[in-house]
Amino acid sequence: VHEEDLERMLEHVDIVMADVKIASSAGFATDRAVAAEFLRLSAQRECAVKVVVSARTTEEEIRGVAALVPPEPPLILQPVTGTAFGPPSGAHLLLLQRAAMAIHQDTRVIPQAHRILHVR
Repeated sequence: VHEEDLERMLEHVDIVMADVKIASSAGFATDRAVAAEFLRLSAQRECAVKVVVSARTTEEEIRGVAALVPPEPPLILQPVTGTAFGPPSGAHLLLLQRAAMAIHQDTRVIPQAHRILHVR
């Protein structure tokens, strides 16, 4: 959903789960200006922001995402599963969480449960 569409839909939505794509895990990055506006609008509802992280994800990428997230919604780091990018090690995942928490305190690590449960 693009920000123009979100504006029209917000009155009908209770919860927004926003994805921010980064090059190290998606192969491309969400435009920062578009993401910032989408997240600003999303924060009008109950909201969470998710970013999938891989072994290639840098602290700089995560700090960039954390800086986009408004104060209220949690930032969720999801280790990638089932792709060519490869999941981060536990130590790397904690490093990324610490980098995000330096900017956005409510940063959580939650696995991609749909992959574990074999649900699309």
